[in-house]
Amino acid sequence: MRYWIQIILSLLLGGGIYLIYRSEDLLMFSWAERSGLGGVISFLRSLAIADVELADWVLYSLPDALWLFAFCLFFIWVWQGQQGKLASAWRLFPAVVALVWECGQLTPFVSGTFDPIDLFFYLLAAVLAYGQR
Repeated sequence: MRYWIQIILSLLLGGGIYLIYRSEDLLMFSWAERSGLGGVISFLRSLAIADVELADWVLYSLPDALWLFAFCLFFIWVWQGQQGKLASAWRLFPAVVALVWECGQLTPFVSGTFDPIDLFFYLLAAVLAYGQR
């Protein structure tokens, strides 16, 4: 149960930062509009304190780290009590994908811009999640 509470809170906080403070130019806002949630999101954005300026790491790195934390906890929950290499590999899967993807952005093969702050927050999220086992 504690995993689920942490998973849900992490997803809500990370998603909330995106929905309330990120630019409405992001693709997710057009999806929300098409799904009928545009009014709800506009209302939530209106509740935000307009003159609060969040640090870049809060806007851009923290939400992804929170989602990775939730993803890691989910895989830990799914594979809890299981032993062996397969279970260990699956528990590590979310963190490995995030870290490889971020580092892959240093190459021309992965889209995006490498950010050492993202890498730091991914590592922190993984350590915090795996430290709960």
